[in-house]
Amino acid sequence: FFGAFLIPLAVYLFLMFVEQKIGPLAFAALLTLMLCTQFLFSMELFATNVMFGAIALGFAWIQRRLVRARLWSAIRLAAVAMGAAVVIVSPVLYYALIGGHFGVKPVWPPLGADLLELIVPRDALLVGLLPRFTAIAAHYVHFARDTGAYVGLPMLVVLALYFKSRWRRAEARYLAAMLAVVYVAMLGTHLR
Repeated sequence: FFGAFLIPLAVYLFLMFVEQKIGPLAFAALLTLMLCTQFLFSMELFATNVMFGAIALGFAWIQRRLVRARLWSAIRLAAVAMGAAVVIVSPVLYYALIGGHFGVKPVWPPLGADLLELIVPRDALLVGLLPRFTAIAAHYVHFARDTGAYVGLPMLVVLALYFKSRWRRAEARYLAAMLAVVYVAMLGTHLR
């Protein structure tokens, strides 16, 4: 997706506000601009980002007691920015929801990732061409070009070592919780 570059920018913007490096007006204005741009790039990615952003803020609220006042300010300003973005993109939103055939037919089937796909890729990746991997991946029920659930054993080892060495830090537990939420969400509504 072209709009994916806005995700880390939105996270950075929230961090800048919580760390008091930008003021409330700049935060709200820049977040409104980012939300509008994200919406116009991809409504699906916009909705996904809002959902996972809310979950991330919830985890931050639980783990970061010292900055709760700043987080609460950021949440209120984000709600204002969301309202402003909805007003700005309302013509497109109206057309998508009411006025036309925009979005009537889903582009992707409502399928989630396979449980094994975390470590066994499809043949779109070179390692997926290995005969054992091809046999396992043949049972995946989504498009062959979808490889987003594959992480691989080397990355899982790196993550395990990271979490083992830094589990006492709030940042590591926060990252683990967010990765768990993303992985469970990727599985979809049916476990395969």
